[in-house]
Amino acid sequence: MLQKLEAVNHAEPFRGPFTITRVKPGEILGNKTADTAFGPLAIIDHAVMKKGLTINMHEHVNDEILSYISSGITHHRDSAGFDAPIARGKLMMMNAGASFWHEERVKEDEVEMLQIFVRPNETDLSPEIQFHDKPVDNHGWYIMVGQLVA
Repeated sequence: MLQKLEAVNHAEPFRGPFTITRVKPGEILGNKTADTAFGPLAIIDHAVMKKGLTINMHEHVNDEILSYISSGITHHRDSAGFDAPIARGKLMMMNAGASFWHEERVKEDEVEMLQIFVRPNETDLSPEIQFHDKPVDNHGWYIMVGQLVA
């Protein structure tokens, strides 16, 4: 049986400079345990950030975070020294490993994005950042992330 997410959290969406709607996949299925993940899928954040917003440098540990920009440009800066704009058509995967720090800035128009948190197979790995170009005209399904198979 398919189950649709309720719209109760969207009664007054996107107020203020930063709005986030957090989906905990395990709760969709009525999971009553303390773990709100669904297998390796931990959290899906739908964020809307207004012009001028800075989410200051903050740490992630043992998170795999896929950032998918729907509209706008976010400026990413991290502890590895990477500093660049990320726009629609560019997927970013932060493999936090033992520790990874980053910040996001919105210099221009509003940004709408998804950040999908996936649990790694191993903890405390070396941090890494990866990029993948997604053709903006590709609206079909395809594999964006997954475990490498040798």
